[in-house]
Amino acid sequence: MHYLITGGTGFVGTALIAALPDSSAISVLTRKKSQQSTSPNITYINNLEELASAPDAVINLAGEPIFGLWSERKKQSIISSRVEATEDLVSYLNQFAPQATLVSASAVGYYSHSSLKHPTDLDSPAASNFAGTLCCRWEQAARKFNGTAHIARLGVILGDGGYLKQLILPTKMGLAMHLGSGDQGVPWVHIEDVVRGIITLSQKSTESTELVLVAPAQNSHADINNALAARLNRKVRLKVPHFLVRFMGGSMANELILNGHYFQPAQLTNQLSNFEQVNLAAAIATIIED
Repeated sequence: MHYLITGGTGFVGTALIAALPDSSAISVLTRKKSQQSTSPNITYINNLEELASAPDAVINLAGEPIFGLWSERKKQSIISSRVEATEDLVSYLNQFAPQATLVSASAVGYYSHSSLKHPTDLDSPAASNFAGTLCCRWEQAARKFNGTAHIARLGVILGDGGYLKQLILPTKMGLAMHLGSGDQGVPWVHIEDVVRGIITLSQKSTESTELVLVAPAQNSHADINNALAARLNRKVRLKVPHFLVRFMGGSMANELILNGHYFQPAQLTNQLSNFEQVNLAAAIATIIED
C-alpha cells in the first residue's frame, strides 16, 4: 500500500510512519530540502509532482504550530499552512489520485468551549472564534476531494513529544503551574490511539466520516498538571492568574489555554476506533517510565 503523508516529519507523523506495516511504500511531503531516508520504503519529496505513483491513502497532517501570539501575519500563516495547503493537495488528488482515501487532520478547537456540567455534543456546529473558523475551513477544504475524505479531530496528544514534553522540565524543576482557574477542560488522547485511529480511517475506503480522537475521559488542565507532577514525584504549587495569562497570550490564550472542552465519554466510545488509553495517570505512565 502506498501512503502519502504531509507533515510526516512532526510528532504525529513520525509516530505514524513507525507504526505502518513494513511492506508499505511511504512518500512524505516536506519543506525540508535536505531530508533523507535510511529506509528503502520511505521517500521524502518537496512537491507532489515528485510522486512516482499515485497513493492509495493520503494522511494530511501539515500545519504550522498554532500556539504563539496571534498577530494578523501569524493568523494568515496558520490559515495558509492548513487551508490553502489542503486545497492544493485536494486539487492534485482529484486529478491524479481520485481513488485514494484521504484522512485530513482537524482539531477539537472546531467546537465552542464547554464545561463539565454542559459537555460538547459531537454534532455541535463549528465555533465562530478563530480556532473554530480555521478548523471549519480546513475541513471544508478536505471535503472538496471527490473520493473518500475522513476528518480526524484531534485532542491534546500525549506522547514523547508535543504538549507533555513542554511540561516535563518545568515540573521537574518545581516550576509547574496552573494557568487560570485550572478547571478548563483538556480533551487528551494518547499518541498510540491517534496513530491507531488514523490508520483505521485510512483503510476505510467507503463512506466519508468524522472521528473525534479524544480519550473517553473528562480531565481538566489542573488534572494533567497534577498527574504529571505525581508521576515525577513533584507537586504543582504555582498558579498564574487569568488576567496575566490573557495579557501575555492575547486571544490565543483565551481560546486555547484559559477555556477548554469537555466531551461526553459515551459519545466518544461510540465511534469507529476503540481507545486503549482511557485513564490519564495510566496514559502518562506509559510515556514517562520509572
